[in-house]
Parts: sequence; structure tokens; C-alpha cells
Amino acid sequence: MSQFLTLKTTHGDIKIRFRDDVAPSTCKAMRQLVSSKMYDGCCFYRAEPGFVIQGGLRLPDGSIRDSPVGKLPLEYKIPNTRGTVTMARWGEPDSATSEWFINLNTNTNLDRYTVRIAPMRGLLAVLGEVVSPEPKCTAGELTTRTAQTKPVNGGLDAEAIRIERTLWTDKDCSQRYLR
Repeated sequence: MSQFLTLKTTHGDIKIRFRDDVAPSTCKAMRQLVSSKMYDGCCFYRAEPGFVIQGGLRLPDGSIRDSPVGKLPLEYKIPNTRGTVTMARWGEPDSATSEWFINLNTNTNLDRYTVRIAPMRGLLAVLGEVVSPEPKCTAGELTTRTAQTKPVNGGLDAEAIRIERTLWTDKDCSQRYLR
């Protein structure tokens, strides 16, 4: 059975279906991160229209939260297609911690990401996909608002899209939202 995560943001909900069938260790770690309230209060701080929106690390004041789960193993099984949620990495295959992004397009270039000059298949591993039967928050809105967010005094401005809280459900809402 799949589990679904709802990100309650300041601009609407984003629902994500976790793919335990493709990234079991990563999904387990994400459950621990959500249970520890790691993402409550964080914001989307990177937006590249047509590419990705990224969150899971920074607070609106610019500070960074340390991940309570340590580094996660690379679990690459499916490509980075539009609407998939992928763990961000720090240059090494097993370096993901708590940071993730939503693919706004099919980004096959991320499936063969290069580290230290040598191409490595699947360095950026997909752990889920955005789903929502009645989306209140669009990726386009998130991208536009996040891209307009400017650093202020070491933090982000008041328009930063924040994740107010995270909620788990087993309710099936498996219709893909971003296609």
C-alpha cells in the first residue's frame, strides 16, 4: 500500500505519493523526517521555471536545519519525469539528507548526472510523485512565487512559500497531478 504526504503550504496543498517499490530506504527515512517535523516551517527556496522547485533544507530566515537521519543510500530505479519528487544530493551517490525537489519537466539529464567527471547513472533518485485529485496549489504558481523570492538580511522575503505542516494519509489519491 502506498502512503501519501500532504505538504500544507502557505499557497495551498501539495500531495505526494511515496514509491516504496522503487526507493524503500529513502521513503522510510522521509517518514522519519516528517515524523520529526523536519519540514514544518521550511520553505521552497529554489525555483527554475521548466526545471525544478526545491525545498526541505532552509527556513525563511535563511538558516539550515540539520537532517536527523544522516546520509541516505542511492536508490535509482525510475527516471526523473515531470511531477516526480527526487532527493537532492551533494555530489556523491550516497549523500542525500533531507533536501528534495519536484521535477517540473522530464529531466533525463538528471538520470545520468556527472560526479567528479565520471557519469553515474541515476545519481538523483526518485522517491515519489505529485498527486492530487483537486489541486489547490499549482507548480506554476510555486515556481513564479519562489523565483520572485529575494534574499533579505540573510533570509528570504515574506513571500517565500513555506511548508506550514506535513500530514500522512493512506487515502488513495493516485491520479498524477503534473504530467
